[in-house]
Amino acid sequence: MRRVLLACALCVWGLGNAEAQQRMTTVSAQAGSGLSMGTGGATVGGQSMVTMRRTPVFLEVEARTYSTSNPDPVIGAALRVELDGRASIAVVPRVQLLRCTGRIEFRAFLGAPFFFAPFSMLGAEGGGGITIPFGKHFSLGVTAMIDAFFWGSDLPDDTVLIGINGMAGVEMRL
Repeated sequence: MRRVLLACALCVWGLGNAEAQQRMTTVSAQAGSGLSMGTGGATVGGQSMVTMRRTPVFLEVEARTYSTSNPDPVIGAALRVELDGRASIAVVPRVQLLRCTGRIEFRAFLGAPFFFAPFSMLGAEGGGGITIPFGKHFSLGVTAMIDAFFWGSDLPDDTVLIGINGMAGVEMRL
């Protein structure tokens, strides 16, 4: 009987304080631009020419959700609107990993940007960023990402468009 009581006491003592699992939701707004590269269908002497131009300025609004007890993976989606040149709209579903060092939060992510108006383009993206909290509910963030578009009505045949972009903005914890 003593062994049973001792085993029960050790199990209860080993449990410690249980942390309540809570669902966290954040919403962010960022602005960005960068550099786009692609062949654009132009050739000189039979060789494809790579053209570079500034990526249109865009705004992105993203919603994310994760568990506070185990934040990986963070799932979310963004609405991206390109503002200069011809305006376009995309959705970007994303999966992220978070790591905190003190007050700074590091993020790595993978996404699938899909432009649907006024043209179509589908691609893959990868990137990372940091956020620094200020106040209880707000954070400032910067993000760097690489997009590779491989399908769409806006791409010439056998062409891949690569974008190297940066964003900065604010995030709110709900």
